[in-house]
Amino acid sequence: MSGHDARPQRGGPNRRRPERGNGERKIQTTPGPSRYVSIRFAAHRASVSKDTIRRMIADGALPAYRFRGRIRIAIEDIDKAMRPLH
Repeated sequence: MSGHDARPQRGGPNRRRPERGNGERKIQTTPGPSRYVSIRFAAHRASVSKDTIRRMIADGALPAYRFRGRIRIAIEDIDKAMRPLH
């Protein structure tokens, strides 16, 4: 062997490495039709606490669905629940 690696080189000296996050999850804010989200996402979107979302579900003000043991809420329903005061 000549000391030369037979495998092809990937990238070059200016190759970019994938960026690593700081541990925060990205929250996608452009939903498609009939997209269901978690209580956490719903609270973030409505700028309220998770407990407020849970109370709204318990009071019947916000419809929610259970998928595989997890509670999901339709984005359209979150937007409908936020109505103007006038």
